[in-house]
Amino acid sequence: ASKWAIEGLTQALAQELPATMGAVTLSPGAVYTQALATIHGADKASTYIAPQSWAAQAVPYLLGLSPALSGQALTFTAVRSPQCTTDTAPLALEKSD
Repeated sequence: ASKWAIEGLTQALAQELPATMGAVTLSPGAVYTQALATIHGADKASTYIAPQSWAAQAVPYLLGLSPALSGQALTFTAVRSPQCTTDTAPLALEKSD
């Protein structure tokens, strides 16, 4: 239900923005998290891309989006590179207090 709420809010925002601006919801696909490791096991979870590597690929994609996509629900699945050492081991996540 919360996904639909965010998508609805984004669509409403998109209608209010000037034509030169846009708002989209962006699903990251599968990204390594501690929750993924807990649910699926560390071995399987470590095969997914690290958040920093996902972001490094997603930011140029986001910056290149056209305002014509405003209001859309998009998915960006990053490509895991074998040369990228940040992808070869699970990310150490800090706990927040």
